[in-house]
Amino acid sequence: MMTTLDEPLPASIIFRPPPGTPLGTIMNEVRIWLDAQKIEPLDFCPVTDNAGTGFLIRFRDHFEANRFRQSF
Repeated sequence: MMTTLDEPLPASIIFRPPPGTPLGTIMNEVRIWLDAQKIEPLDFCPVTDNAGTGFLIRFRDHFEANRFRQSF
């Protein structure tokens, strides 16, 4: 599940992996995908709140964020 935060550029996404997915596994998958796409996020930070554990990922623009959203 992902949420795009309504902000001007850069574009931010809160990415929450499916429940039960080991965070190390999903972080590796995301890193491999980012490297293959030649995308370097501005930030990649863990977040934990009432909705669960996930990652706040800030991209340079909405194009990169949308590519990520379509793949995950």
